[in-house]
Amino acid sequence: MYDVTGEGWVKHMLYGTSRLLQLRGPESCASEPGRSFFTLARVFEISRALISNEPTFLDESDWRELVAKIWKENGCSWQPKEAMYNIMTDCASLSVRLVRDLPQK
Repeated sequence: MYDVTGEGWVKHMLYGTSRLLQLRGPESCASEPGRSFFTLARVFEISRALISNEPTFLDESDWRELVAKIWKENGCSWQPKEAMYNIMTDCASLSVRLVRDLPQK
């Protein structure tokens, strides 16, 4: 994890939080304290997907349903940035599909 460039730390933080969320599953994030962890780690997962141009599990229906449930139940704490995070998830998934489906020369 230690190197001069800091790349090891970045990979550890981005892939580590991603893996933790996946292992916990959406059910464990539906209520506290899992919900707090999810709202924080979600940003790391979105960043990881965008930076590395890799698929994100946040695009799966179970995770999308979790996001909708959280903001429906907790509407008073919803902020416009949450809509931006949903759009960023869509952009990451679209980017992966675009690169995958491009004809190779």
